[in-house]
Formats: sequence, C-alpha cells, structure tokens
Amino acid sequence: MDQLFIKDVNLSRIANPYSQDDINKELEIVLSKFNSSKFQRELLAIRGPKLYGLNILNPIIKQICDNLLIGNNYAAIALTNMLFEAAIKFTLIFLNPDSHAASYDKLFSAAIKQYDDNNLEQNINACKTRGYITKEDCKRLKKLAIVFRNPFSHASFSKKVSEITNDGIMKFGRAPISMINEIEFKDVKIADMPDFYMKQLEKYVDVNALGYFCTIMHYIDLFDQKINKLFEK
Repeated sequence: MDQLFIKDVNLSRIANPYSQDDINKELEIVLSKFNSSKFQRELLAIRGPKLYGLNILNPIIKQICDNLLIGNNYAAIALTNMLFEAAIKFTLIFLNPDSHAASYDKLFSAAIKQYDDNNLEQNINACKTRGYITKEDCKRLKKLAIVFRNPFSHASFSKKVSEITNDGIMKFGRAPISMINEIEFKDVKIADMPDFYMKQLEKYVDVNALGYFCTIMHYIDLFDQKINKLFEK
C-alpha cells in the first residue's frame, strides 16, 4: 500500500533531537504510567472481550484499553467516540439482515445503505424505534454524544462548553507580582479563551475517559447479546 500521507513531509523544525538516553528516559516515563495506573485488572480483563457479532470491534477496544492503561485519556476518548458510532451502526446492520438476499455478500447490503450515511443521533433513534434500547437509554446515549462526541470529535470550543466546564465561566485576573493585592478578578467565558478551555478539558478527560468507555462497553454487551440470539435461531 502506498504511503500517501507521509510524502513531502518535513518535521525537522519541531522535532526534538533525542539521543538514545533521552529515548530511554521517555520510555521509562511511559512504563511508569502503566505501573501506576488504576484499574489494571479490569482493563486487561475487557481488553479482549468475548463478543459474538460485534467481535469486529475488538481491535478498537484493545487500543482504547492500552491508552487508558498508560493515561492517554484524550486518545482513549477519541477512540471511544469511534467505538460508540461503530457499535450503533453495526448493531443496526447486523440485526436487519435481508432474509431474501440471493447470497451472503448481499445479506446486509440494504441495511448498510440505510444506516451507513445516517448521523449518530439518527442511528440512536433507529435503535429505540426498533426496540433495541429503551427511551431512557436513548436519552443517555444522546447525552453522551453531546458531552463527548461533539466537543472531542470536532474540537468545538463554544458548542457544549458548559457541559464540559459546568457553567462555562471562571474567574480571571492578571497583574504584576508587585500588585498582587490589587488584582481585579472578572468573570470570563472559558469558550473565549482557548488556553483555559483546554486546561479545563484536560481535567475533564482525566476524570471521565474510563467511565465513558465502560458505559459504551455496557451497551456493546447488550447489543452483542441481541445479535447472538438472532443468529442462534
């Protein structure tokens, strides 16, 4: 396969001239993250889940667990967003085979055509309409899409900022050290200050990445059971 995306690339200006000692130190930092990470047993237990119809999601699940194990929470959330959408889409496709298909390769063609171009909210609604999830599940999944998928997949600073930072407002003041007692603090919108927003986002990611992933895995388990029952018939 051609390496289309690395042609004419020059990173010399931003690349660090690491020596082998520097590389070894960086690797030690990564290993120390793994050694100090919480929930090691739990993450390793679901790193290769026993799925049936949705076992095609296992490579993504493994990479999410690997990222959570070393504290790469931004990457874990980005991959969980992908997992979220893929799980919903594949569930709708697998649970709607064309019983009149002439051959196996045409079994899911109609469902792929119907659901592949839908947005996430449309497919969540389709799951509710078909009875795969309850009304409350539908609300919960849409809330997850608002809180995690929209800001993290689209790098949206203003959209849903209050979901990430509570009220979206923080106190801000600036003055020289000699005038520390004279600082006037004002309310500012975090969405208007990208550096503050990203710091708040990082805190949010560290707290919520694992919970988001586990919630999506809960629904993957439910969907997989439904697919398993369908193909056991």
